[in-house]
Amino acid sequence: MSDLIQTPEVPGEQDPDEQGASVLDERSVLLDQVRERRQQILTTDYYKDMDIPGYIGMLVVRFRPYSASKSERHSKSLRKRVEANEPVVTDVSCQTLIDACEQIMVRKDSESDPIPIDDEVPVKFDARLAELLRMGENVQGARAVVKALFPTEQGIIAMAMEVDQWLRDVTRDTDETLLGE
Repeated sequence: MSDLIQTPEVPGEQDPDEQGASVLDERSVLLDQVRERRQQILTTDYYKDMDIPGYIGMLVVRFRPYSASKSERHSKSLRKRVEANEPVVTDVSCQTLIDACEQIMVRKDSESDPIPIDDEVPVKFDARLAELLRMGENVQGARAVVKALFPTEQGIIAMAMEVDQWLRDVTRDTDETLLGE
């Protein structure tokens, strides 16, 4: 007699086996999407061009992600300076800009595309840039070049903060650009 009793079907309800299969299918599709996105991240060439303050768009820095180990070399000396209560904010900001800098470029105005200063060897925050811009013999070392190039220390700090923010998720700017197309 119990074979004749049927449980009424509730609309929208799935058999537990079907429900489990549905969740597995959805998870598999999501994992495929994550794998595809990971591959896009690994193969995209991430960079950010930023105007150096005060140069009305004529001087541009191209930044790229860099290994944090690059900055580790400088951290020991900066740590000692912090312990000695010396000011280091500007130097730390300079170091961020130096480590992330791929090259310094020039352009006619803020509307045109930047072009490398040298096609063969990228010019960075270094002695070559100091020489090209005639900064003087007193300007030696990458930090000194950054400090001589920027009109204010606040400009250095602000740009370093912007670069740091971008480095936290380099995919964001690229994704927003793609969405705008």
